[in-house]
Parts: sequence; C-alpha cells; structure tokens
Amino acid sequence: MADIGTDSLYIVGASATDGYSDKDLNGGFWRTIYVDTLTYQISNYNELGKEMPMFSTTQYTPQLVIIGQDSKVVFSHFGYITETDIRVEIRKALDGFGNLQQIKKTGNIFMDGAKSIIDLSEYFIAVDGDHISYDLLSISDDTIVNGNLIGSQLTLNKGSNTGIANIKVRAMTSYSETVIDSFDVMIYPSEANILDFETGSLYEQWFHEGDADWIIDDGIVFEGINSARSGYIETPGVEGEVTYSLIRTTFESTVDDTLAFAYKISSQYDSDGFEILIDGMWVDFPDSKWSGEVDWSFAEYFVEAGKHTVEWDYFKYEYGYAGKDAAWIDIVKIPGVITSIEEIIVPSSTKLVGNYPNPFNGSTTITYQLSDIRNVKLAVYNIKGEFVQNLVNGVVNAGMYSATFNALNINSGVYFYKLEAGEVFQTGKMIYLK
Repeated sequence: MADIGTDSLYIVGASATDGYSDKDLNGGFWRTIYVDTLTYQISNYNELGKEMPMFSTTQYTPQLVIIGQDSKVVFSHFGYITETDIRVEIRKALDGFGNLQQIKKTGNIFMDGAKSIIDLSEYFIAVDGDHISYDLLSISDDTIVNGNLIGSQLTLNKGSNTGIANIKVRAMTSYSETVIDSFDVMIYPSEANILDFETGSLYEQWFHEGDADWIIDDGIVFEGINSARSGYIETPGVEGEVTYSLIRTTFESTVDDTLAFAYKISSQYDSDGFEILIDGMWVDFPDSKWSGEVDWSFAEYFVEAGKHTVEWDYFKYEYGYAGKDAAWIDIVKIPGVITSIEEIIVPSSTKLVGNYPNPFNGSTTITYQLSDIRNVKLAVYNIKGEFVQNLVNGVVNAGMYSATFNALNINSGVYFYKLEAGEVFQTGKMIYLK
C-alpha cells in the first residue's frame, strides 16, 4: 500500500524481532497514510513516541495498529489481516473521531509541595476551535487534597492527611460533547523515609535475586532523574519455567504505618508481569493490573509495627516479548528505617499462604511460612486425591518459603496442594489451564 498523503492517519505494523523504532515507521516494515474525508491534521510519525513500544507482538505474527489524532491508538489487531479489512477499520477510526479530544493523559501526581497547578487546556482540544469549559467533578478524599478550578486552571492543595486521592475532571464544548478524565494524587508525610534512587545506586540497601539484577533507569522516571528498573531477562528455554528479576529490602517501624510507591509495567499482557510480596506473601496491586501496559500508578499497603521484607519481582514465561518487557518503581516510602537486607524475618505462625498465579498455565508458586524449624512435606494431588508430585520433603528452618509446581504431562483441571508441618495440616486449591 502506497502513501496517499502526509501527516494524517498512520497504520503501523511490526514484529517482536526488533519491536517498534524510527526505522519501522520510516518503512523498515510498512506504513501507509490515509486522508480521504479527513478535514484536520493528525499527528505525524515523529510524534507517536511513547505509544509505540507497547504494541510489539510475538515473532512472525504481524500486528496492525492504527494511530489517530495526537497519537491516540484507535484500533489494534493481532495476526493476519487483509487490505480490505484495513480499509474498513480506517473508516471506523475516522468515524470515531469527535470534535472534542483529549490529547494527552493528565497523569498521576506526587505532591511534595503544598500546592500544584494544572492547566487543563494543555490536555484537551476542540478540533474546530470551539470553546472548552471544565468542571471539577469529584475528589475522593478532600482531607488528602482539595482543589479549586477557575477557567482551565486547577489548583490542588495539600490536606491534613496523607495517602492517595482520586480526582475526576470533565471537559465540555458548547455542543455538549464531554470527555471525563481521572488521575490520582499521592501525598507522603513530611517526615517520610523516601527512596528515590537519585543517588544512582541499587546496592547499598537492596538485595538482588534471579536471572538479572535490577538497574537504575534515567530515561523512564516518575519523579526526579532516576527510577529503578527490573533487569533484562530472556524467556526461559523450557515450557513451564520462569525467569525473573527480583529486588528486596527489609525495614523496621516502631509504629503501624504504610508502605507506598509509584510503579509502571510494560509487558506481554496476561503472561509476563510484575508482582509485590510483603513478608513473603503476594499482595495485589490496587487496580489488580499486573501485566500489559500500566502507566505510572500508585500503591499503598498497611504494615504493622515491627520488622518486614518487601520484594518486587518481574517475571517471564516462555511466550515471547511485548512492550519494553520491564517494570519500574520510584519514590518508595519505607515505614521506619532500612535494616540489614540479609536479615531473616521469622513468621509468628506456621501456615500455608497460597499459590500465585491461580489459575495458572505452566507453573505456579506455592508459598508457606514456618515459625520454627520443622519437618515439612508439601505435595500436590489431583481432584481424585491421587498423588501427583512432591515439592518439599525434609527439615526446614523457620522463615518464608516458596516452591514451584511445574504442570508437566498432566491434564487441565483442579488440583490440591497439602502442607504437613508438625501439627499443621493445611490444603489449598489451584486450577491448571493449558
């Protein structure tokens, strides 16, 4: 397909061999421009920028992405598609463009000052030049942040409390076209212990584990000049295995407090991904999104007074690559003080914690904790109660532990895992989906 015009609607295709880059958009793979019935300019390929890396796919599988006004992705398609299909989707894309458009995300905000001002006119446009009015629809917790909107100027002020508050704003033209956007504001206490990675070091207070160490990234940051990025890891060579890049630190607080941080994910959706563990136990992210393209978001978790460990883990299965294949953390609020990173936190009880992911495809990790040294047996059984596999069988010291179950040569379905540790007998259920 040849160029039909310039600076209009872009169709971009690529494979995961190289992903997207300037050479892809300049014809290294293919692109076309379509302007029929289009009455206003749409972004050129030099402005696509951040939208592109998330759309690479598995090797030898082409993907179609139609980019519309101001780099907005209006259609995405994996696999084979004909030229007729492409033109149908172009028509849908053109029909879908309204007069009022949001040209960039408002983005989450970390307020380390008393006030922050946002000019909403920088985020919305009316193609025909119509006047846009703005409304402040809601603030989820005005004790954390309160706002005042005059014209397009949104002024945010710190409240009396700290934490995360969600803000919703609305843009509207005289034709009653509306676009609603929302973003989060994170506020830390003035005395908070914050790790912001600005020193450029990840080895004074951090322990690394897995197939690659975490690194400092000065190209993708939430605040300041540096963030922490998971290491560069390859796909495992065996089906069901996992490669990973993990970073850990330990801390101690004399009072009940919260652990909080900003994070970003760019991975193959519902396959490779990112997880956080506190004291060896997996906890969900606030929006439950652990894979795919997750722009900078906030997470906050309550922790009781005492000693704790926190781990961030980026992992890969054998299915390929997508996006930037990494996770990032920034402005980490640590309750209390950092302690020895090699100090072992002894759990107060012996129990089976659970498995993740669940349901799973290929393998899953089962976590358990021991309050003291015990003779441990951890085994997997099918739904009929028939033995499938031994994961642990022997004497284990106190601490948090995990064991990986690789589902090899078994059928999809429900399975059970049983922990025997002294007087403790506990069972968990998991679902294997091929």
